Amino acid sequence: MSSDAFVNFRKSFPFSVVEIIVQDKKNRFLLTKRAITPYKNKWHFPGGIVERNTSLEKMVKIIAKRELNLNVKIDKFVGVYESILPERHDVSHLYLAHYSRGTIKLDFQSNDFKFFKRIPKNISPIHKKMWSDTKKLMKD
Repeated sequence: MSSDAFVNFRKSFPFSVVEIIVQDKKNRFLLTKRAITPYKNKWHFPGGIVERNTSLEKMVKIIAKRELNLNVKIDKFVGVYESILPERHDVSHLYLAHYSRGTIKLDFQSNDFKFFKRIPKNISPIHKKMWSDTKKLMKD
C-alpha cells in the first residue's frame, strides 16, 4: 500500500491489528519502548496491522519475527480491545505467546526492550488494560 493510500485509509477506517504478550520462562512479559507514534517513548506490546489474506495467528508469528527476531508459539487468545486515538483507530486481537527460538533484535519501531514482572508506569493506556486482563486470565 502506498503511503498516500495508508494515510487516506487511516482517516476513514479502523485497523485490525494483532498484539502479542511474549512471556519468558520466568512468567515475565516483554515490552518494547516505542520509537515512533503512536505511544512514542512508552512501553508497549509488540504488534501490527493484519495483512490481507493472512490469519490472525499467522500474523502473530510474522510480527514476532519482523519486530523482535523471535519465533513464538501461541499459548492463548486473550481477547479483543479497541483503542481510539486522534490519529488512529485500532481493533486489537491480543495473544499470549512464548518464544521458542531467537535472539531479540528490534526493528525501527522500537528502541529498547525489557522483560517485566510488574506493570511499568510509562505504558500505553490500552496496554495497561491488556496486561491486567492477561494477569487475571493466568490466575484462573
